[in-house]
Parts: sequence; structure tokens; C-alpha cells
Amino acid sequence: MKRSVLAAALALAMALPAAALAYTSPTWNLDGTYTIPSTCVSGCPSPPDYPYSVTITGTSDSTGAFAGTGYYITGGGTPAVTATGQVTGWDVTIELSYVDPGLASYNPFVLTGMINQYGGMSGTAIDGQGRTFTWATTSGGVGLFSPRCDYGTYADATLAWSGFAPSSGGVVSTPALDPTRDYFIEASGTYFAGGAGAFDIQADAQYSQDAYQRLNALPWTDSVHLYEGLGAQLLDLFVDGQDVDWGAYSASHRYTLDVILTGDPLAIGANIYDTYYPGNTGGICVAVFVRDYDFTGFFAPVDNLPTLNAVKAGSAIPVKFSLDGDRGVDIFAAGYPKSQVISCTVTDAVDGIESTVNAGGSSLSYDPITDQYTYVWKTSKTWAGTCRQLVVQLADGTFHRANFQ
Repeated sequence: MKRSVLAAALALAMALPAAALAYTSPTWNLDGTYTIPSTCVSGCPSPPDYPYSVTITGTSDSTGAFAGTGYYITGGGTPAVTATGQVTGWDVTIELSYVDPGLASYNPFVLTGMINQYGGMSGTAIDGQGRTFTWATTSGGVGLFSPRCDYGTYADATLAWSGFAPSSGGVVSTPALDPTRDYFIEASGTYFAGGAGAFDIQADAQYSQDAYQRLNALPWTDSVHLYEGLGAQLLDLFVDGQDVDWGAYSASHRYTLDVILTGDPLAIGANIYDTYYPGNTGGICVAVFVRDYDFTGFFAPVDNLPTLNAVKAGSAIPVKFSLDGDRGVDIFAAGYPKSQVISCTVTDAVDGIESTVNAGGSSLSYDPITDQYTYVWKTSKTWAGTCRQLVVQLADGTFHRANFQ
């Protein structure tokens, strides 16, 4: 990680920028040529029966699939091999196979490992003889496709904003959000926060694992190995400049955090808190979701579908419902409520074609004692002898309907 304790202590004393959000694990581009020497560590002949170094050239796509060809360095570019592989997050698997049938007993030579933030790869391998190896690229560098985020989908919630919080200390904020609505933040993905060796740290919104911990199959923790004294928040994704609890560790590296806004519209932000930004690569995807209104109703005197409410044409009908609190007066989607003529024997949902305010005298009010909204729908005398469906679309996109005769 190339941190010094002094540098860390100085950075801890600095004021943090308020706010930042957004980016998921990178999609790697393995196009290119790589030299990969390997060292036999078990089952090895003495002396070695061939040089354990291979050069491969291949291409990959945005799914992380890799294919190519190459050769072991024994002079003259032989023996030839084919290569296939897959990158998932920072993890990589490459399978090499000799083209020469006489060497088939050595197939496959399977390399598994990780990509580091400098574009190199390293790990362990096993061949068809059961021999095991360590390996690391000495030439060739992994690139990046355009970063992309895979945001979650949630019942009763809508994506309101998304962005990318780079781990290098950058800050990005949301637009102002409606304080009458309830929101939650989703943070996903991982980034590299450090250098080589024991400080090769991979982190998500709150948890991290370094090269030592990976090598020894130790779990992800909420503190940085060898820097526990700096606190669990060392690599946290902050919200509004504050250290927050993203909950228990998730192997999917996807977390959610409820945010309740009060007062004037507030821009939510977050930033990855790190005492030494320059060694970081990547960032965290963050999205803000707005919860749908908690609608209940309609209440008396209006009955819900499929009941056909009998009313006098030209009367004012109190349409009552609750949104679990005072959500202000801007609760309707543009142009709603509406109504539409329907068959008196059909209860199918309709979209509405006439804005109800055009009927004259319609109004909306909220009663904090009953926690109910009342929309007074002024009907028209010209509707006598017909049936209509009242269509209420809320600002969260949900529809609520009632039928009248």
C-alpha cells in the first residue's frame, strides 16, 4: 500500500470532503501478448524437464472471455499451445494445452490467480501430471474496458440517481432530492487500495482483504491488515462525509443503506476515505433508490375495485387515502388524477383520458390527525347515466383506481 504510519496519521487529521457516489468492479481487457514464467513447487523433476515459461497472445471480450495461442520458450517458438481463459472481477483463470499430441499427458496447464492494479497477473497452477507451480507475468499489461455498473432491482423502489465514486479521493454528489420521500443507497463493486506485496489490498464499501489474507484464506475484515489501529473506517465509503455502517460482509460486495431526508432538499454524497489515495485503482458503484409511496386506501366513502360506486352526477366525491405520513402536495404524476368512460359491466384498468381538474373544483388536502389525504373530485352533471374510472397515478409511478356509476 506504500503507506507510512506518519503519512496515515497526518491524513487522518485532515478534513474530509463531504460526499461522493458510484462505479462497479472493472471489466478487464486481456488483449495483448504476455510472458508468463512459472516455478514448479511440488512434484518437480530434477533437473526440470523443460523451461516453465510461456508466451501467449490473445483477445478478450467485455464478458471477460479470453482466447489465444502461444508457445513455450524452448527455441524456435515450440512447442505450441492454445489458451482459453476467463476473468471475473479481479480473478483470472487461463488454461493452456499443448498442440502436439505427444505432450497431451501434460494437458491441461491451468493457471488461476488475480490481476493487480498495475495490469500484471500472478497466482498458482497445476498441470496434467499433478505438478503445482507459482506464476507471474513479466511482460504484457491488462487493460480496462469502459467501466460499467450493475445496479440491483428492488420491489417497491425506483432508481433515482447513479454515478461513480473513484477511489482516488474524488467526490461526486447527487442532485437535490425531495425531503418528503424515503431513499436508500446501494454500494457495489470493489477497488484496489494499495500497492504490491502484503499491501496489495482489495476493498469494497467497508471491507477489505490484502494479499497476505488471500494467500492464507483469511476472511474479508472491516479493518486493514497491519493498520488496524487506524480504525475500521480506513477504507469505508463515506456518506455526506460521515463514516457509516454498511452492515455485515457480503460476498457479492453489494450493500444498501437507508437514508431519511429532513428539511430542505439535500444532496447526498459519499467518498472513499483513504489516507493514501495515489495507490488506488477503480472505485465503487453507488446508486440512490427512492422508495415507492406506502399507499393504503381508498377509504370510505369510496370502495375499491371491483366495486362500482354509485354517485350523483355533478357531486363532489371525497377520495381518501394514506401515504404513511405527510408527503407534501406534489404527490401526483403530471396530468393526474384523470378519469375515463368505461363500460358499466367491465372493470378493466384504464389510463384515463380527461384530467379531473377540468371537471371544476377538485382539490387536495392532508389531515395529520388521521394521516389521510383527501382528494375532492368534482364530477360533471353531463356524466349522468355513464360509468367512469378514476385513475390516480402517484409521483412514484404507481396507479390506483376506482369505478363509479
